[in-house]
Amino acid sequence: MIGQLEKPSENEIAVETVGKVASARGHLLEAIQRGEYPLGKRIPTEKILADRMGISRNTVREALASLVQDGLLNRRQGSGTYVLKTQLQQQQKKLADVKSVRIGLVLPPSSAPMNSYLQRLIHGMTHVKEGEPAIKVRFLTSDSAYRGPAGVHYLDAIEHRSIDVLLITVFEINQDELDQAIKSKIPIIFCGLSTPRPGIAFVRSNLAAGVARMTNHLLDTGRKRIGLLMNDRVGALRASYLSGVVDAMARRGHDPDLSRIAYWNKHRDRLEVALKSLLDQDADAIMCYDDDAAIEVLSLLKKWNIEVPNSVAVVGANDTAASDGSEFVPLTTLRVHIEEMGAAVRDLAIGAMIRGVVPPRTLDIEPQLIVRDSAPALGQVDA
Repeated sequence: MIGQLEKPSENEIAVETVGKVASARGHLLEAIQRGEYPLGKRIPTEKILADRMGISRNTVREALASLVQDGLLNRRQGSGTYVLKTQLQQQQKKLADVKSVRIGLVLPPSSAPMNSYLQRLIHGMTHVKEGEPAIKVRFLTSDSAYRGPAGVHYLDAIEHRSIDVLLITVFEINQDELDQAIKSKIPIIFCGLSTPRPGIAFVRSNLAAGVARMTNHLLDTGRKRIGLLMNDRVGALRASYLSGVVDAMARRGHDPDLSRIAYWNKHRDRLEVALKSLLDQDADAIMCYDDDAAIEVLSLLKKWNIEVPNSVAVVGANDTAASDGSEFVPLTTLRVHIEEMGAAVRDLAIGAMIRGVVPPRTLDIEPQLIVRDSAPALGQVDA
C-alpha cells in the first residue's frame, strides 16, 4: 500500500460518503460541548436532527445510541433524550487533566513500520483537535519471539505500563496472548477488516460493501466475467473480496461465478502467469486486491497490446499513485479512508482515558468508488 491520496477530478465519480454514524456522533458531541444543546436539557427529536444534518434517521439513531452508551445522554421513555449534566461535566474535567495518550500499535510481523497505510492511519490518529491531549504512538509486535525486557511485544508493554491503549492491526493473533491482554483490563481497539473477539471496540473499512459497489459498477458497464487477482489464498482480505462480489452478483440475479480467481503472492513473475490465466478464461475485468497490483497489470496489458478498458477493465483499491510516485495513474479504485479510521481510533482512545474503558462499538468507514479511465464510465458500455 504505497502512494498518496489524490483529489478526485471533475470527471471522476465519487459514490457514497464515509463514516456517517461517526460523523453524526462528532457533530452531536460538538453541539453539546459548545452549549447548543444545554446540559440537563432535552435534545431535538431524531427527525429534526436528521433534517438538520441531511442524513437518515437510522444514522442519527445509531449516533445517539453510542452517546447514550458512553453515558453522555439519557433516554427517558415517553419524554425524549437528555444531556446528562453531571456525566458530561465530569468527562470534560477528566479530559482537561489528560495531557497525552500513549497508544501501542501492534503491527503484523511482516509490516514495515512506515508503509503508506500506517502513515495515513497514524496521521489520522495524531491529528488532534484544539484542547485534546497529544497522541503518542509506540510500535509493538505480536510475534512471541520478541517477548523480553525490551518490551516490544504488546504483552510486555502492558506489563510495564508503557502504553495507555492497545491498538491491534493484526488479523491472525495468538488467542491465548490476546486473552491475557483482555484480562489486564487495558483498553483495546481493533482496526482493520475483522475482529477475532466480540464485545471489543472495532474500527474497520467495510471493504466487502466497497467491493460490492465496484462489482455493481462493472456489471452496469457490461462486464460480467470478472477475474479476481488476489495475493493470498486465505485471509480476511480475500474473504471480503469474495463476499462483496458474491453479494453484488446474487442481488443482480447473476449466478456468482468464482472460477476466475488467480493468486500471485506478491511475486512479479507469478503475477504475469496469474494474469494470463484470467485472460485465458475470457475475463473482461480484472479486480485487483490493491492498486499496486493493478498498476502492474496495466503495465503488462500495455506490453501485450491489450486495450484498457475497451478489451479489459482494470480496478484496484486504496487509491494510490504510480509505484514510483512520479505520475498519477488513471485507475478506477476504491478509496479507503484510512485517515478517517485513524481519527475514529483517536476518539475512542481519548474516550478510554476519560472513562477507563472503550465501549464495545463497531465503526464502519465506507470505501468510496472512484471511476477513472481504467474502467468504463456509466453510459460507455461496449456493444
